[in-house]
Amino acid sequence: GPLAWVERARADGSLAECAVAKTTDWLLHADPSESDIASWAEAFAADEDYRELVRQVVTSASYWGGAR
Repeated sequence: GPLAWVERARADGSLAECAVAKTTDWLLHADPSESDIASWAEAFAADEDYRELVRQVVTSASYWGGAR
């Protein structure tokens, strides 16, 4: 059922990857660096704190037009 699907997505990291992909698409309208994606996905997987994920994205150099 749905709970098993969510648990599998948590276990294989796809939940965190999807959350990061959707959030960065919404906020950046561009592709962030692979290192940013990996860092944000790892942090999100650790605590699943969406507010913190958004904070990390909007305070990043990628958000403010910095180097990628």
